[in-house]
Parts: sequence; structure tokens; C-alpha cells
Amino acid sequence: NAAREPETYNAPLPTQPDTTSSPVAEEPEPTPSDEGMPIFNGGFMVLTSGQYKAIDYYGQPMGFEAAMDSTNWVNDASVGTTKKSVAYGTNQGLTLVEFDGQRQLDFAGQQRVSSVEFSRDASRIAWVTEEVVDMGVNVVLWLANADGSNPVRVYELTAEETRAMPSTFEIYEWTADGKLLFGTKASGIGGYILFGGWNNLYLYDPASGIITDLYINDGSSNMCVNSISNDLSMVAVGCKTIQIQNLQTGSVVDLPAVSEQNFAGSAKFSPNGKLVVYGTGRGNPEDEGGKLVVAPSDGTGDQTILAEINKGYFQVLGWIDENHILYRASAGFDSDPSVWRVSLDGSAPVKLTDGLFVGFIY
Repeated sequence: NAAREPETYNAPLPTQPDTTSSPVAEEPEPTPSDEGMPIFNGGFMVLTSGQYKAIDYYGQPMGFEAAMDSTNWVNDASVGTTKKSVAYGTNQGLTLVEFDGQRQLDFAGQQRVSSVEFSRDASRIAWVTEEVVDMGVNVVLWLANADGSNPVRVYELTAEETRAMPSTFEIYEWTADGKLLFGTKASGIGGYILFGGWNNLYLYDPASGIITDLYINDGSSNMCVNSISNDLSMVAVGCKTIQIQNLQTGSVVDLPAVSEQNFAGSAKFSPNGKLVVYGTGRGNPEDEGGKLVVAPSDGTGDQTILAEINKGYFQVLGWIDENHILYRASAGFDSDPSVWRVSLDGSAPVKLTDGLFVGFIY
């Protein structure tokens, strides 16, 4: 994609959330387990043995644990997390899980909810509804205060549009300054897909009501947009190899393939954007194997293999800080995954917990 000025347009403007009624929890104290360990803040939520559990970056419980409804299949896109709750989408709407049980969030309606995420301060919630209409699917991205007040219909894909190109919205993340990143993804796609991705990426600013087109696929990167840097200046595109595209200058960096790399993806930029970490795979479901690789995002330095797996694959979850990475390891699609932490200093990876990663806790 050539460099261009971002296109913007106005969406409805929400009112400021009432933080006195929103479920904002106190920041937990970091608890390094060994002397000399780095100080980490925050953690993540996993689903393991039928329980949602909050885990810190040392692998220790953060205090939240609650049972899930075993009749509903979930993934990290369909679950939103806070320090004290989990919201997950179902075919009948949105369900909130708290310490003392779970309840339907009536403000989200009774349509299928495919993606949901709380803002980092837990004051707002965004979700995506899907409704079958006239042989197509009407897809709507919503945003509201966490209690459901002041709902805003942010963006829509009409049934006519999804008939022409089957697709949906998926929430990428909330930024630290309270903006919402989201993208379009292909829907109804099956097969052996190690690394999925977005087609287009957008930024919604609730304060101004403006939606900005950050990356619009020209047809060359379908389902392959992995991530965008924190300063929104670079995207990582990867299906077979990893390519870094600078949205401001139009420059492109192609990272060389490592050994046994037939596929690559789940690329994530470091917080300062100087590095990118990603997973690779053979692409053979009968003999899968992969690597966790980190490289300078400008292509000027060597790639470093941080971890390898001979029977299975890795997926990058994100950066804990500038020197530590969170990732998922799995022996296969039918195997239980686990969550690991690895450092750039060459030390051995650390297994934090078994379970399916469903979201970060800030």
C-alpha cells in the first residue's frame, strides 16, 4: 500500500461514561516470585478446566476465578475481560460472568455476539452483533458504557455487502488512551489455518466520534494483516512470510524466512515499535512444528529464534514490556494450549499456566 493520508468520517458521539458506576478495580500489586525478577503489572485471563482464571505474568493467581457455561464455545475474540469479570458472546447475546455467577447483558440484545472487549479502565464495552438477513449477514459494531448506558452504533456491514464478500468485524483492542481499534475479517472460512488475520483496520475515537481508515487491503493481503504498531505507523502483514509496511512513508520490509517456515503470522510489535515477534509453522497438520522469532522491524538486524516446538505451533499473544513476550503453545488444534513467557535475554521460556488465553488484564 502506498503512503496516504488516513481517511476519516464521523460516527455518532457517545457521552462520557459515569465512572462512579463502572466496574473499575484497584490495580493489583506486582508480585515477582524471585529476587531480581522484573516487575510486571497486569496479567491475563485463561479458560482452564471449565474455569475462567486471572493469572499474573509470574504465573500466580490474581484473585478472580469463576465457572464458565460449558455449552458455549469461546475464543479470545469472543471474550472481554476485566480484573473482576468476563463477558462472552453467544448466539443469543452477551453474558457477563462475575464472582457470584453470570447474567445476560440485556442491553446487547439477543442477536449473535461474535466479538467483545472492555476498555482498559473497564469503563466502556464494545461488541459486534451478527444477524442473518436476506441471505446475508447484517454486522454491527456497538459501543456503550460498561453498564450499557449511552449505546452507540459505531459501524455497520449490510447484508448486501456481506453477500458480496462474506466478512465480519472483530475488535482488535482498546488503546491506552481510550480509542477502539477494530478490523474486518473473512467469515465462513474453514480448513487448516495456523495464523489468521484482518483485511482492513480502523480506529474509532469515542471523544470525537471519528472513524479513521488505518489500513485498507488492496487485495494482496486478504486475512493476513497481523497487527499495527502502538503509534499506528506500521502494520505487520504475514501469511507465509512477514512483511512490515510503513503507513506513513510507504516503505516495505520483507523479513527472510527461517528454516522450515512455510507459514508465518501472529506478528506483534514491541511497545516502542523497534522489534516484531512472530510465529512460524510447517503448515503440515500431521507433522506441525514451529518457531518463535524476533527481529528488528526495520529489517536492519538479524532474526533471533526465541523458542522452538517440534510437534505443535506457537501464537504470539503480545508484549508484556520491551523485553518480555507472552505467547501460546499448542501441540495441535485438538490439544489443550498453554501460556508462556519468554525474555529477549536468551533465558529459557517459562510456562505460566495451562489453558486457553482469552484476554489481557490491565
